[in-house]
Amino acid sequence: MTCSALGSLARSMSNLDFLESCRGIEMMIALLDHSDMDVLHVVTGALGNVAASEKHRHILQTEDGIEKLLDVFEFGIGKSIELVILVCRTLYNFGYDAIYYEVG
Repeated sequence: MTCSALGSLARSMSNLDFLESCRGIEMMIALLDHSDMDVLHVVTGALGNVAASEKHRHILQTEDGIEKLLDVFEFGIGKSIELVILVCRTLYNFGYDAIYYEVG
């Protein structure tokens, strides 16, 4: 499945750079509109790696990724606790540095 390949690619900085250059991160964000739970699990997990990258997380914000993640969160309630947890982890990764530096 192509979606799984994107998830694997999102694990390293050089791969994230490549994904950014070919609009792969935007493609993953677009897949958040998918109705298949397996696709949503893989894409949300991959976007968790994007959100953890200081260099790439801005794409989530500029491409409406945060709003789409909240939609996935709502969609997952009552259907998949694992998906809801993945969304929470991705949102945590997105805001981690801001929280750390404000408190620290």
